[in-house]
Amino acid sequence: MKYARQSVKDYWVFEHKKALGLSFLIFSASYSIGITFLLIINYFFLPNLFTAFTVVLLLFLIAALVMVGGFINAHNKVVKIMTPKEHRAHSKHVGIFLILFFIGLLLCMVPLIFYVYPGDIMFLLSIGGVLLLLYIIAAFIFNYKYYELAFASIFMWAVFVVSVFLITPIYFSNAALFEVISFLITSVTIVTVFGISGIMLLASSAEEIVRKSNLAKF
Repeated sequence: MKYARQSVKDYWVFEHKKALGLSFLIFSASYSIGITFLLIINYFFLPNLFTAFTVVLLLFLIAALVMVGGFINAHNKVVKIMTPKEHRAHSKHVGIFLILFFIGLLLCMVPLIFYVYPGDIMFLLSIGGVLLLLYIIAAFIFNYKYYELAFASIFMWAVFVVSVFLITPIYFSNAALFEVISFLITSVTIVTVFGISGIMLLASSAEEIVRKSNLAKF
């Protein structure tokens, strides 16, 4: 954010790290609840795909609304302390960010559209791509690197690559077992990565404010 004062940039980093951290934790919790609900329904009751799909969709819609609301709130808070010139420049950069992210998101969804690899671990490839995309675009547009996003992306891709080599042979001998293992690996990885990354982002945002406050005293 070369177009804004350092104090504005520091506040932008704090608010958006906090929003990202909360979003990741909410997504991790929603995913966990959704998966747990599906497992309970399938194990203890007669499977009802419509009911299960409705509940899971509702969970993710609520999570999505909370996440979007968090980023809108962060954006509004930062804009309030900007000058008109900074606001105009920031709005332009946010617009470019959203356009690039939307295009990149579509590209990251290509593996899921074609679904050339059997099993749910293909989601790790796409989600890892989205996280890396966020890291690159934020660094390019706003001149700030969210290393937590890069680490999360690399970890997801590492799990994907290792899983392809280790569990693919199972597919040819027992396809049902392969699907179960693939589902478990994907679910555990998503919940773990988003949960840990969310905590790291929140902790980092707090440390950022404390460090700036301490520097301001001298």
